[in-house]
Parts: sequence; structure tokens; C-alpha cells
Amino acid sequence: MSDYLEMVGNFLGMSDQVFCLFMTIMSIVLTVPVGLLVIWIFPYEKIVNSSDGISSFSSIIGILYAIILGYVLVTVYGNFCDTEAVVEKEVTILIELLREAEGLPKEEAKKIHQATMEYISSVIDEEWNHMIDTGKYHPNTLEKFSIVYKIATNIKCQSPEQLVFLKEVADALSSLSTARFERVSFASSRVPDILWELLLGVGLVSFGMAFFFPVESTRLRLALLCSTAGVMTFTTLLIYMLDRPYNGSLNVKPESLIRVRDVEDEVGGKL
Repeated sequence: MSDYLEMVGNFLGMSDQVFCLFMTIMSIVLTVPVGLLVIWIFPYEKIVNSSDGISSFSSIIGILYAIILGYVLVTVYGNFCDTEAVVEKEVTILIELLREAEGLPKEEAKKIHQATMEYISSVIDEEWNHMIDTGKYHPNTLEKFSIVYKIATNIKCQSPEQLVFLKEVADALSSLSTARFERVSFASSRVPDILWELLLGVGLVSFGMAFFFPVESTRLRLALLCSTAGVMTFTTLLIYMLDRPYNGSLNVKPESLIRVRDVEDEVGGKL
């Protein structure tokens, strides 16, 4: 569903924020004529006698909708925060790797440092957009990551201290491999279609019941309908925005990786 909404937004040439605002306004605008028609067909006098039944049913559906909406919203927000955390985790591991490599023999340390910086640049310049588009690793970035591994496995230490640093480098590479997998896996993580269908289905029923809520004032009844349409549309599109942690408007960017590269360029590999 998120991919479909993204396709519609791209077709209209709108950013996520503009698309969200546009759809919210359109839902309100479309509610006005439909609401007036329903009010004309079912005026207050026709539904007031059924007010108790309407209120009871609306409460049940409203509570069910709130539970589903809350669950989905908490889930997508949790995934969004986890995505930010795993990117920062990868950056932290890379910094540790660069630091620990300084304790290795000079030539090997230089090779590890150079290969790691090439990997970071590849993640920023090649893999990030590739990950967003395909949800997969970039072949060139994967190769650069493998090069760091190969260099580490071929290092010959000359002292017990260097062995300690080599172990730390090996541990960092193992952790980095896990962080890479988690980062890429979040690129294709989406709210399951069944949850979207449940959310939209129950939402439409709940919104439909709002048309028959017994309010005597036509203007007030119409205002409540428009407010309900706007809030339900906005919250649904907020889920859509959070459901794409890398390519939505509220996206996670490789800013921390860029800072590491910039700092390394400024200080000449003394991070």
C-alpha cells in the first residue's frame, strides 16, 4: 500500500508533505457534498429515534479502529526509530574499527583504514540509493566490504598487543556485517497489506457511521464529518510517510557516515 501511495504521489509530482496535505484537503472537500446528500436523505428527525443504536455501534467500531490505528502507528514509528538506531550503530562500529586498526602493524593498519574509507564512500555514493530502489546490497559495496575482511584475515601480528587489536578488529567486522544486514533489511520493510486492508476497512466503516450520527444542527453535523475525514486521512498518510524510513520525507539519511568521511579527510586518518 505504501508503494502504491508513493507511486500516486510521484505521478502527481508532489513531495510527501504536499501529498499528505493535498489528500487531507481533498478528503474534506469531497466529504462536503456527500455529507450534504446524506443529511438531506437522512435528516435529524429520521435518525434521532435510532440514536442509541447508532451511538453503541459507532463506539464499538471507533474503539476497534483506534486500537488498529494505534498498533500500526506504534509499529511503523518503532521501525523508523530502529532504522535510525541501526544506521548509527553501523557508524559507531566503523569508528571503532578505524581506531582499533591503529594498533596493528603500520602497513596493515594503513590498508585497513584505506579499505574501510572506500567502503564508507561506497555506502554513501552507491549503496544508499541502490538500497532504497531495490532493497538489496550494492555489488560494488559488498565487494569493498569483503576486501576489508580479506585484509584483516591476512594480517600477521608481531606482538601480543597487536593480537589483541586484531581480535577487536575481527569483532568489529563481525558486528559490522550484522549492522549492514539490518540496515538493508529495513529498506524493504513495510506494513503488511493485511494490516493496511484492516485499517482502511474498519476506518471506512467508522467514517461511514459518522454520517448518521444524530446531530440536529446541519452545519455542526457537516463540520464534524469534515473534521473526522481530515483527521483520519492525515493519520493514515502519516503511517505511509513513516512506513518508508529511507525514501520518505521523514527519511533516514547517511549524514553520520558523511561526517565520518569528512572528519577523516580533514584530520588525515586520525579519527
